[in-house]
Amino acid sequence: MSRKKKFLIIFFSILSILVLYFTTIIIVGVIIENSQNEIIEKYLSSIPNDNHFIYKYFDSSIIYENEYLNLEKYIDKKDIYVEYVNENYLIYSKRKSHTYSYYVIDSDGNSYFLFKKDERVRWNYYNEGNFYIEGQNEFYSYDINQNDLITITYDEYFSANDNKYQAVQYDKKQLKITDVDNGLYKYFSLDHYQQNDIIEKLLGLQKKLEMHNFLVVGEDIYILVYVNYTYAVVIKYDFQMETISFVDKIINGYKDDKTIMFYLENQKCYPLDAIISKK
Repeated sequence: MSRKKKFLIIFFSILSILVLYFTTIIIVGVIIENSQNEIIEKYLSSIPNDNHFIYKYFDSSIIYENEYLNLEKYIDKKDIYVEYVNENYLIYSKRKSHTYSYYVIDSDGNSYFLFKKDERVRWNYYNEGNFYIEGQNEFYSYDINQNDLITITYDEYFSANDNKYQAVQYDKKQLKITDVDNGLYKYFSLDHYQQNDIIEKLLGLQKKLEMHNFLVVGEDIYILVYVNYTYAVVIKYDFQMETISFVDKIINGYKDDKTIMFYLENQKCYPLDAIISKK
């Protein structure tokens, strides 16, 4: 047998062993991950699903009533970004060059243009027909019925929000929460609740939990915490008692640093219902 043939035999033998080795590692990894996910689902089984919550994932994807939806599929537009969701309106944007165009889908499923800006703005909250928007250096009020965008002061912007608490997220474990009425503030940290039964069990599997978003609704404070890449829970934090409870869960979702949670007062999003029914 020639030296070349011997070399090829040895080469392909080693290659076959390596392929088998890495294939085995991948299969074992998948088995372990599936086993862990089954355990996670068991730990989360006592947590209810709450349709008050709706989640924006990546740029144009939404989880609504435990279903994953890509908005682009329903409005036939590409490269859009969901900005804000409530019961009656869904705001999205589309970028062209350095200009951002903002659109709304109303409760009848109609989509129409609102305005353009040369910057991406944050649609932070809605109150009595007005959206309150934060730019890089300015604050705005947008009257959705009159199509009127005006610049307002920070005090006007701040006073339009009737939530009892303000919150600032420092990292993936800590929030600073301030009582608007008296200025009293407290820090929420996941580390303070490691003795909680559910958190303790999850930490036993995952070693760490990550806080990705929060939402203040009136006197209620909700915190979105990822367990791993596909599972998350919503914690309700009681500012006065400094206690927590679990009010919602995401199973087979998608972990994303851009995840935003919104609250549906009556548990329905009429714009989404309308465009889904039309498709």
